[in-house]
Amino acid sequence: MRALLIALFVCVSANAQSREELRNKYGSPVSETFSPRPGVFLTVSYADTGEVCEMIIHPQQLTSAVDYPITKTMQSQELTKIIDEMIPVKQRGKRLLGGFLDLMCLPLNNCYGVLDNYERVTITRIGGNDKERYARIQWKATPCHD
Repeated sequence: MRALLIALFVCVSANAQSREELRNKYGSPVSETFSPRPGVFLTVSYADTGEVCEMIIHPQQLTSAVDYPITKTMQSQELTKIIDEMIPVKQRGKRLLGGFLDLMCLPLNNCYGVLDNYERVTITRIGGNDKERYARIQWKATPCHD
C-alpha cells in the first residue's frame, strides 16, 4: 500500500515543461503550429535568421509521429484561400513552372498532387478532387534548418 501511494505521488508531481522552460533550455523554436481556421492547422518552420522558411497547411493537428501520414482532407477552395492569405499572389513572384505530381508513396499512396514553382516560393499541394491532404509553401531565399 505504501509503495502504491509513493508511486501515485511521483506520477502526480511530475509536471510537463512549460513553453518558457523549453525556450530557456533550447532557444527559440524552429517550428510552431497555429490554427488559422477551426479544424485547419498551420505549421510554420523558421530559418536561423528567424524568418519563415516553410509553412504546411493541414486539416488535422499533428501531435506525434503516429499522426503521419495525414488522413483527413479539406476542400480545395478552402485550401486556396488559406494559401492566398499566407502568401498573396503578388508576393510569390513570376510563375515559372507548374506540374502534376504522381508519385507512389507506400503504404497509402498519398503523394499525388500539384506543384507550382514561382520566383520566390514553391507551393506543393498533396491530394486533389476536393480532398486536399496538405499544402507546403517553401521560400527559396530563406533555407530551413538542415
